[in-house]
Amino acid sequence: MKKVFIIGYVWPEPTASAAGIRMLQLIRFFREEGYEVQFGTPAQKPDTAFDLGKLGVTTHEIAVNDNNFDSLVSGIDPQIVLFDRFMMEEQFSWRVAEHVPNALRILDTEDLHFLRKFRQKSAGDPLDPDPAVLKRDALAKREIAAIYRCDLTLIISEHEMEVLQSIFGVPAHILVYHPLFAEDGLIQERNELPGYQHRADIVFIGNFFHEPNADAIKCLEEGVWEEIHRRLPGVKLHIYGAYMPESLKTSSVLLKRNVVFHGRAEDVDAVMQQARVCLVPLRFGAGLKGKLIRAMENGLPSVTTPVGAEGISDKTNWGGAVVPLGEDFTAAVITLYTDKESWIKAVEQGFRIIDHRFRRESYEKTFAGRINACMLDLSFHRSGNFTGQMLMDQRNMAARYLSKYIMAKNTNSR
Repeated sequence: MKKVFIIGYVWPEPTASAAGIRMLQLIRFFREEGYEVQFGTPAQKPDTAFDLGKLGVTTHEIAVNDNNFDSLVSGIDPQIVLFDRFMMEEQFSWRVAEHVPNALRILDTEDLHFLRKFRQKSAGDPLDPDPAVLKRDALAKREIAAIYRCDLTLIISEHEMEVLQSIFGVPAHILVYHPLFAEDGLIQERNELPGYQHRADIVFIGNFFHEPNADAIKCLEEGVWEEIHRRLPGVKLHIYGAYMPESLKTSSVLLKRNVVFHGRAEDVDAVMQQARVCLVPLRFGAGLKGKLIRAMENGLPSVTTPVGAEGISDKTNWGGAVVPLGEDFTAAVITLYTDKESWIKAVEQGFRIIDHRFRRESYEKTFAGRINACMLDLSFHRSGNFTGQMLMDQRNMAARYLSKYIMAKNTNSR
């Protein structure tokens, strides 16, 4: 049987983040394509991790700077190795290239980390940084080097595809646009979703380890929610999120303004189907915001910023409203919450976005085709990426000797 070995940055937690959902979607894809899936990560396994055994996945605990990985990957002998985020490619790709050189190397970026971090420095203003400045960014150089070293890289956002190709000149033949997908079950149950009259209150959902989400709470505390609360005094804001700081639940100024902190949402769909509006006041970020796609799937209109909507749809075709933070943002929330006709139109538009942009069939067919084409003649595919070959050779030498130094140092210190 064909094998794929996934090297994860963390254990998948679909109840915590869109990244967890993304990983399960990739595992499902490979299983449906007839691959035996094995998964390893150096991260500590939380109690809330998804049980990959339910999907028939064999799991491994791995470590960086550890020769045991070499025998593990050689024993698995996979046809494909998938790196979950560029940090895993940096740690393990040289070992993969050395011990299973004919394995197709795929990088899943999740989002472009360098773009998110760059925007964070300026709180998202401007949304698109100066290309000349971006090219000098150290993290950009690291992440794009990882992209070049891999045979294929999955990009979750069309905007990020444009950034990579137009600013950095990354060749299209090593990139694959592969977004988050709508879940089949929610599409089939669309007609059974609660309507306007059966929903109440406003909801925010976000993993608090993810800095854009933590910053969004600061936006709410600094005035965004205060004006909404003044104009909708009987409406509550329900905030859900994995790894929520206890200080928020006990001392946030929002507690006095009809805000309820719940912690992790064990059933995101149930939470979204109870709410009337989803509030996502992001000042920076990158990739796709899974919470906004999931809101549309659940018939939940949303109000967000341009960076929140990026990669999903533009402001003129949004399932709700896309507005910069300020008075117009507050007005959009009020209108959407109180005007039934506007609410219904937003729900319908959200469904259209899902149907036109986030059905999985065409994207997975394309991804499978790209994999098969590469594996028919991998050496030919790699010959068209000289920069990647050059970077891999240099990375192999640098990473190999650094790792050997660290292992020797660790051995001598025992």
